Amino acid sequence: MALSRRSLAARAAALVLVGGLGSAPALAEDEAPEKVVIEFGAAALTPETARVRSGGEVSWVNNATGRNGFIVFPLSIEFDFTCKPLHPAFKEIAAGWRSAPITAEKGFSLPCPLKPGKHPYRLHLYDSKRDLSEVGEGDPSGDMRGHIVVE
Repeated sequence: MALSRRSLAARAAALVLVGGLGSAPALAEDEAPEKVVIEFGAAALTPETARVRSGGEVSWVNNATGRNGFIVFPLSIEFDFTCKPLHPAFKEIAAGWRSAPITAEKGFSLPCPLKPGKHPYRLHLYDSKRDLSEVGEGDPSGDMRGHIVVE
């Protein structure tokens, strides 16, 4: 059975409408949060890439049983913080800026916001029975990589 011109026009209009709805622009990504909490366990860092709004707060929580951790930023991060000095929250070591210990009882927060950009860091884990001074600057038993993206 042949379709009338009116029927063809109606179907074409319906396809244009449906096609138009399907190709509507996607909604913009969610805005970065003002505060972000990064959790870590014995083998995972969540999220590996944390997004935070400019001027926002970044914290870490330790969920690794029997393990403590510390963060190491590259030496160049000193210029990306909005405050100076980085002591006592961080100590300068050969590999970069090492944070205070992050224990199950005590998390860690950056002392001030980072400037906009992508900031890499490493999270090292070590046996919670050891003192951070015993770990030194060498390679502890755990090593995870993450990024903080300030938007």
